[in-house]
Amino acid sequence: TIKASVLRHKLLNDPADTEKEIQESVKEARDANLNEITEVQKSLQETKDTIAALKKQLNEIHEHDAVLNPKMENISFTHEDIVSDLNFLLNDKAQVQIELNDTWEEVKCTKKNIGRTEDGILQLHEDLISERENAKVTRKELRGEILDTKKEKEEQLRANDVAVRQIERLKIALS
Repeated sequence: TIKASVLRHKLLNDPADTEKEIQESVKEARDANLNEITEVQKSLQETKDTIAALKKQLNEIHEHDAVLNPKMENISFTHEDIVSDLNFLLNDKAQVQIELNDTWEEVKCTKKNIGRTEDGILQLHEDLISERENAKVTRKELRGEILDTKKEKEEQLRANDVAVRQIERLKIALS
């Protein structure tokens, strides 16, 4: 109570001092608030400027997207077409490779057959040479036999002539 009474007395007796202190405190608070408000306003303005710049960038990005999206879709379709064409070409190449492998196998078989045929031809040629040599020998032997047969025929004819003459002489002698 004493303290309250001292303060009440002071309040009643020193209102000008108190008023002055209150006004100074209010002024200091207002100055501090004004500085704080100024800093917050600067920060708010910087944030607004940053937001405006980012909105501008966002609009530019949207504009670029609007231009690039059709190009991207076009490129995507082109890419799909290229991949499809490439797959088609690879499929054709695989078919050609399969045919080439089959043809190569046929060529190998044909080469083997040609080799066998050439061997057969060489064997036939050798057999033909052998047959010709045998035919020459046989022909010489046959010519020799023909000559012998002709000689025997002539001898036989002479012997027959002699026999016919003897028979005629005998007929004459008997008659």
